[in-house]
Amino acid sequence: MAVTTARKASTENLGCRPADIDKNGTLDIVLSKDYKGQLVPARGKECSTQQMPFIAEKFPMFKEFASSTLEDIYGTEALSEAVHYAATNFASVYIENLGDGSFEVKDLPMESQIGPINDMVILDFNKDGNLDLLVGGNVYNTEVETPAYDANKGLFMQGNGDGTFKAIHKLEEAGVFLPLNVKGIELIFLGPVKRPSILAVNNNSTPKLLVWTK
Repeated sequence: MAVTTARKASTENLGCRPADIDKNGTLDIVLSKDYKGQLVPARGKECSTQQMPFIAEKFPMFKEFASSTLEDIYGTEALSEAVHYAATNFASVYIENLGDGSFEVKDLPMESQIGPINDMVILDFNKDGNLDLLVGGNVYNTEVETPAYDANKGLFMQGNGDGTFKAIHKLEEAGVFLPLNVKGIELIFLGPVKRPSILAVNNNSTPKLLVWTK
């Protein structure tokens, strides 16, 4: 399971890639999580049934599905033949090059973990010699049983020079407000003075331009 940006998991999440559970000629992917020592589905009955219709016949009631383990639903034999991948960190991170051929993964500040990050710009915005981060994200087009991931309002993170960042989340200080379904942000320079600016593109909405004034 490839993980780019998401939240840190408090429990281990497991992805299973069995050899065609529902016997329709294609491989199936099942996401699960650990709950009280048992693996249970991460997806609900509706989404799971859309992918594998046999679940509707095996579990006609939502209550039955909700109280079942992964083995109850898909069977021990099918899961034993699966290829298993585990992900234990769903945080938004950056990878620091230590300069000796090794790298260190570091979590970004807590304020950046409240929603998915889809794009970022790296620049020394305040001219203090340290690189800063400006990020945007959100996912509005989720499935019916999943609420929108809309808590990311855009965030400016000031570099401290030691590999850490300070989140400037107050609007009057950072001047960053990107509450929409941000899919990309790009650094551009405006006018003869080459003023740093951020162009944010939003799904199903107009772009937004942020101009750095300091």
